[in-house]
Formats: sequence, C-alpha cells, structure tokens
Amino acid sequence: MHRPVAARRRGWSRCGARAVTALLALALVPGCAPTGDGTGEASPTVIATPLPDPAADITNGVDARPADAVLAQALATLLAAGTYRVSGSPAEGEPLDLRYTSGSTLGRPGVGPAGGDPTAAVGRGATGTLTIDGSAFEVLAIDGAVYVRGDLTWLATTVAPEALTTLGQKWLLLPPAAAAELATVFDPELFATELLDPRGPVTSVGAAQVDGQPAWGLRAVESGAITWVTGTGPVLPLQVEREGATATTGTLIISEVGAEVPLAPPPADQVVVVSAGSAPAG
Repeated sequence: MHRPVAARRRGWSRCGARAVTALLALALVPGCAPTGDGTGEASPTVIATPLPDPAADITNGVDARPADAVLAQALATLLAAGTYRVSGSPAEGEPLDLRYTSGSTLGRPGVGPAGGDPTAAVGRGATGTLTIDGSAFEVLAIDGAVYVRGDLTWLATTVAPEALTTLGQKWLLLPPAAAAELATVFDPELFATELLDPRGPVTSVGAAQVDGQPAWGLRAVESGAITWVTGTGPVLPLQVEREGATATTGTLIISEVGAEVPLAPPPADQVVVVSAGSAPAG
C-alpha cells in the first residue's frame, strides 16, 4: 500500500506545483522569458540572424511555403510520431531533460498507481529530470498521475515536511489537483502545442546549420522566439530558442522523435502519497 504523507498547509498545488509551472513557463513562452544581463556567450546553434550558408541546402520545400503552415506541419508531424525528447535549459542553471510519449491509457483493473503489475502497461505522459531552484529531481508522469523524487530538503520545505524521514529513494505521488495543474507540462500533446504555438504571426528568417543539419528558421513576431525545423526529409522541429538565448539558457532541443519511451508506474511499495486534504499542525 502507498504510505500517506500530509502536505504542507495550503497544499502542494499552491506551492510546489507552481514552482515547477513557473520554471517550465520559460520554455512554454520562450520569448517572454527574462534575458539575463546580456553577458552570456552566444551558442553556436543559436543564430538570431542566419548567415548565408551554402551547406544548408533546403530540399523539403519549407523555404517556399508560408511560415505559419510550416510550423503547423512541424507540430503535426511531431505529434503523429507519438514520442519525442526535449532537453536544454529554459532558465539559467535550470536544465531539464524529458521524454514524452502518447502511449496508451492504462484503464485496466489492477494496473496503475493503485497496484497490480505495471510492467505490461505503456502509459501517456513523460519521464526524465528537471531542476528547480538548483535542486535536481526525477519526474514520472503517467496517465494523469505525477511522481517526483530527488532533493529531500527541497521536498520537505515545499511539499511534505515529513519527506526527510519518510521518502528516502521512494517516489512522491502528488495529489490529483496538483497533477492536474501540471498537465500542460507533462502531457505530450499539450506541451508540444504550447512550445510551438507562435501566439500570433510567424515569419521565415532563413536557412542555417543547426546541430550539423540544414534547418529553416521560423520567428514568432510577438515573442521573438525562433523555432528551427528540418530542411530535409519530414518537417520536424529541431530547436526552440527564445530571444536573447545564450549558450547556457533559453534554448530547448527536440530530438529522438519516434524513439521508444516505456512508461509505467513505479511499484506500489516504492510510492509515498501526498495527502492534500490534511496538513501538519503549526
């Protein structure tokens, strides 16, 4: 059985979940993120004004089509693949590395967080690592349930005061309300849509080499964020960079599209439940 842990007064959904959401909002709205002090070194793959590059031969026609149509196609192709990886650092010192899968819903008796054999199930969600306030965490989101483990001191301060004595290497299962608040972050379709949604007009900025392959840049006029898409083969997003991105912050890389991402709940005896309905005294 899961062991319950009382959440801090006001609940995780008003504290810890918002910390995660605030961090990843930098990725979801790249152009609205703070740009730092401007002293960061420009990344070799961040090309705000692409230079003519004979090696960046565009062969899949993205250079001859409306920018918004190309971006919409890149999103549709990514979602159709079913799985993808996002890595990078949306904020200074806050790296993330998440693998997403559309999977298949569990929905079978005896399988899932409540018990049963999870090894046969392939769920929908994400798995990987992220950093909040300098503290690194593993996260596992599957079919609406969100598990987290990592820095016990941070969890004890932000989520559950008993974390230092009860968690150890076990997973913390967040309350349903908190998991729902993080849906945009950990749902593969919602995250990709938010990440690639220009929220307004889009213009083409030209061809460049991105990580050694031809790419075509699409700039969101309102935010200044640039999405680089493949210039050969299927149209897929390669990289999203906010305006003012540097070598250490503001860039997210999309890779491993269509790769296998097994996703299943941890064993029940390795899970501790956060109870949002009760709070410790004091």
